[in-house]
Amino acid sequence: MVSSVRRTDWALVSILSLGVILRLLLFYFNPPNNTYDDHLEPIAYYLNHHQRPAPNACWECYQPPLYYVTAAGVYRIAFLLTHTYYTAWKAVQAINTVLSIGVLLIVCKIARSVFPGQRRIVWVLLAVASVFPRDLYASAMITNDYALVFLATLSIWLFLRYVRQPQLSVMVGLCLSAAACALTKQHGLLVLLLPVSIWWRYIQRGASLKTSSNWWTVALPILTVGVGVSDEVWKWQLTHILLVSNQHFFDYARNQPPGNLSAVDFHSLRFHTLLQYPLLQRATWASYWTVLFAGSWFDYEYRYVAPQLPGLKTVAGALYVYGIIVFALLVAGALHLLRLINIQYLRRHWDKAVLALLATGYFLVPLVQTVRLPHFSSMKSQFVLPAACVFLLLLGYALQKVRLLQMPAVQYGLLGIALITGVGHVYYVVTQLPSAFGALSGPLWQFPHLNF
Repeated sequence: MVSSVRRTDWALVSILSLGVILRLLLFYFNPPNNTYDDHLEPIAYYLNHHQRPAPNACWECYQPPLYYVTAAGVYRIAFLLTHTYYTAWKAVQAINTVLSIGVLLIVCKIARSVFPGQRRIVWVLLAVASVFPRDLYASAMITNDYALVFLATLSIWLFLRYVRQPQLSVMVGLCLSAAACALTKQHGLLVLLLPVSIWWRYIQRGASLKTSSNWWTVALPILTVGVGVSDEVWKWQLTHILLVSNQHFFDYARNQPPGNLSAVDFHSLRFHTLLQYPLLQRATWASYWTVLFAGSWFDYEYRYVAPQLPGLKTVAGALYVYGIIVFALLVAGALHLLRLINIQYLRRHWDKAVLALLATGYFLVPLVQTVRLPHFSSMKSQFVLPAACVFLLLLGYALQKVRLLQMPAVQYGLLGIALITGVGHVYYVVTQLPSAFGALSGPLWQFPHLNF
């Protein structure tokens, strides 16, 4: 007879393997120049000029350098090995695919540590992570967004490890990862909250750099913050604009709807309308919550699908219904948790409070961006993705505490729905992608010119 531990291992391996296969399929069929925004351009700048571009040198040149320097290095190595321009760009595209597989492994570790011995909950969480549409789309694109997702997830895992057992090696890893987040994307600065919260907790207990036997608990977070903000300080010295962005130099989105904050609807989720019009459309693009939800659960801005594809409404409808189910479970978990929260609870579980604050910060990023720039491209679920593993833990809490959701039949049902929906979704995308290229949301980006 196979032991329960053995069954648990095989189930996790099977779900994880499925997640890997789905990502590899999207990577294989999606060309490197199919992405939101032209992230190939700054990579080419590093390759051609061997230096950091000015923030206004191109649309994405204001971004921190870590991803682009890494991507340029990968391109150069791949080109030296293959002497093939397209293959070298494909190697750059593979960075995020590999990182996405890494995220699944880390999510598995986090779920097993937070819910020890609760194998069905771990299975469901890993299945939801493996087939999450927004994560799948990002894994097959050349962008710096997914590098941040990986680093943020890694930081959360190291933070939880340190809280359980403080060790210098874990603190060093956390600080390096958090600093890398800030040097990868601007809202990666939020991850600095994790080492800072450890520092603050020790300070609250009366420790200092001079008196603490674990002096690194105080010193390393301070150093991390300094490194993390260094890129923003450099850009401020050049531009005299705090948190500068491409919108300060380019007006490409000026005429993008809705265009005015008064025209943005912050009060509704137009779910029924979304089922009728599942892609970017006048009926939905002014509704903040609709665009955010749609971008999470389907290719709303259609970089992988096109409006004329057969069966589009059916596939999109299935994914949106699945998304509503997961969202409802998240709300159930949040409401159950809020009933327990008081000062004593927060003191005992300060790490949970920090993660909740981090997730709230990422949840607010697209809202703040929309207030600043009221266009549908500001309502990106991609902005929330770095905190996705925290929301997964909230889902796990619902499965653990809500009586109805504790039933094995319900949990197995959720597992089956996630896997069936996820496989059907990717199968649809990869079989229809060749037909979609002619009508995607804007043309594929042109491959940039390189000097070698």
